[in-house]
Amino acid sequence: MICGNCGAQVPDNTNFCTHCGARLAPVASQDHENSGSSQDDQTSLSQSGHQGQYPQSQSQPGQQGQYPLSGSYQSQPAFRQTRAAQDPELTGCINSLNTMNVLQIITLVLMFLPVVNMAGFVMLLVILVMSLSLTSRVRNVFERAGNQAYADLVARIRGMCKFILGYSVGSFIFVFAMMVMSAAVSDPAGLMEDSQQTVMAIAVLGLFALFVVASVYAFFAEIYCFIRLYHVRGALLQLSAGNALPAQVPSSGCLIAAIIGVVLLALVAVVGIVASIMLPAYAKYQARAKFAEVVSATYPLKQQVELCIFDVGPEEAATYCSTGKKANVSLGQRGWDLSKPAGAYATKYVSSITVDGGVITATGHVVGNIPETIVLVPQADNSGHVDWTVSPQSSCIRNDLC
Repeated sequence: MICGNCGAQVPDNTNFCTHCGARLAPVASQDHENSGSSQDDQTSLSQSGHQGQYPQSQSQPGQQGQYPLSGSYQSQPAFRQTRAAQDPELTGCINSLNTMNVLQIITLVLMFLPVVNMAGFVMLLVILVMSLSLTSRVRNVFERAGNQAYADLVARIRGMCKFILGYSVGSFIFVFAMMVMSAAVSDPAGLMEDSQQTVMAIAVLGLFALFVVASVYAFFAEIYCFIRLYHVRGALLQLSAGNALPAQVPSSGCLIAAIIGVVLLALVAVVGIVASIMLPAYAKYQARAKFAEVVSATYPLKQQVELCIFDVGPEEAATYCSTGKKANVSLGQRGWDLSKPAGAYATKYVSSITVDGGVITATGHVVGNIPETIVLVPQADNSGHVDWTVSPQSSCIRNDLC
């Protein structure tokens, strides 16, 4: 059977609606409806012992949920369409809230994408402007329904939306003002006195602290409004179904907003701590991996220098074993070749490699255009065995790259 108050489907032989709680009118049998008799047939039905067949009750004025039965019922969607047709403003508010919920989800997605996040901020401003007019309409709907508690809730949401809108616009102004004031504090021209610089620095710190407080408040306000808008939407759907709203608004929204806000702030803090530890370590790992290519590029030259030292002896290495020279085969030398210019060894991370008296100096760029060098010094004995050491003058040692 169908509830005449809310249009919901309820089990047969039920006295009260399980959805809205309204008392249900009992259903008479088809034979009784066609008989045309009232008192005699009611007595016979009560004595027949057949369950589920009861006389039709008369509706009383002012009793919610009791309607005369005509043998046919409206379905729940048709019932809601009838209520919506009676109050088109209510239907418009529900549709606008549905549209705003979709825009909020799209905005959250866009704000976390690195390329189109500015489009997310623009959509946020659009949603806030839309909310100012929508909250006024929703408040009027609740006031007409006689529910002042929900009207006051919508008024609070409207006030928070005004603050968030002002904060969003003020953020751009704040960033510009901080850039100007920071440039003034630095005073590269030396036009300001020390006392003026101190006052300006205190003003900058004060504005920054105020901005941080406003940012935290706006963060919690956004979560609160997001949750409360779903409560308001549910209340509007209850009104469209003809159900009465509670006298007091559930207070779970504030608690949920506080819990979500604290969890997100804690998550941001944890991510920040982990990032502050991991990002420098990862950057150092990348730099060392890139500089390994510079070190690897010296291996062929080390072999050539070792052949040169073995050929001419350690005493003559300073004269012969340098860039631009090669072995003289006619003199019985062993084919070592250092004739390539320094730039001939250039790769993605290697700038140049030079050899001077057997000492190899390799220069690379692994962090921007900052040059990093490694200086390899050969140590040869009389038997021709060569050991290599890294000179303390190498910048890779100071920067922990080799």
